[in-house]
Amino acid sequence: MDNKCDCIDVSSCSGKSFHHTLTHAISNSLPSTPQGLIVVGTQGGAIYVYGDGFQFVRTWLIDDPNEVVSIIPLHPNKILVAFADNSLVALELPTLEVLDLLPPSAWLSPKKDGDITSLYCDLPSEKNFVFCGTSEGNVYILDIMESQIRICDYSILATDWGINNTKLAITDIQINPRNDRFLTIGCGDGPSISQGMICVFDLEKHKLYKQFKTAGAVSNITYHHMGEVLYVATRNGYLQSINIEKGSVINSWHSKGELLDDDDNGSNDGDSDGDNEDESERQSKGIVAIRKLSWLAPQTTNPHDTGCLFALLSKLSFYVLICNVYTNPILSLSLSLSHSLS
Repeated sequence: MDNKCDCIDVSSCSGKSFHHTLTHAISNSLPSTPQGLIVVGTQGGAIYVYGDGFQFVRTWLIDDPNEVVSIIPLHPNKILVAFADNSLVALELPTLEVLDLLPPSAWLSPKKDGDITSLYCDLPSEKNFVFCGTSEGNVYILDIMESQIRICDYSILATDWGINNTKLAITDIQINPRNDRFLTIGCGDGPSISQGMICVFDLEKHKLYKQFKTAGAVSNITYHHMGEVLYVATRNGYLQSINIEKGSVINSWHSKGELLDDDDNGSNDGDSDGDNEDESERQSKGIVAIRKLSWLAPQTTNPHDTGCLFALLSKLSFYVLICNVYTNPILSLSLSLSHSLS
């Protein structure tokens, strides 16, 4: 485990700002909650909450470093945090008071079920259903009512997804915004950064609906707000738009040649240690992993307005990809790069 320290600089709209040095490297973060807070988790198991000029800190298992794997918001003022030992904790915001704890021995067997690799909660509401993806390709569903974490009987195993022989882990989970019967997963972290897959599962029929191979190991996925197009980011620098119904790649963009930070060696970018092993391969080919995608829908009803796809490349390169999505009935994608923010 890399125990390098990171630092946080927070500036608010009110003009307040502060600098904070963390005890361990950042492993995961939640950029914004409904309350406007920023939540950061570290490789040492510490959780930090930042807001408008104030700071709350809670340390979790700091004496026995236990990396924060994933953080997601819950309704109305809670977060769910997954740790590398497969424990889950529900915390209240902004105090970080522990509401409930699910120890690893209570539900997951690493040899059989795998380790937690992804958490997802669709439109957090009073019924907080959380989808938990694992390194063995399984998805388990949790019901978090009030302050209790309950394990649901319903699960989707790697054999259901058709990925049981691929050695691929689930790296991201999304529900189609136009039809919540379809659950989508992105797969990666397998033997090669060039190996990845997208699977769409019909929750009502409990069967695999669609499956696509991707240009690389999937790091992040996000849907267009109309639900017809899925944007896929990969660890070997590809961004693809996939028409779900037709099973076709509409457009593809590659990050080769966009390496802007020569000091970025991937050792401290919030990914797991396994990602460091393929960093030299990316560097030798001049490509940058795409870490995060976020789709912003048009804010008007004008059919000629365009949405924006935000992409975070490596740890310092930030791009806005402008997507013309209404000019073609199959929602074809055109990309243009803006200036990078470093």
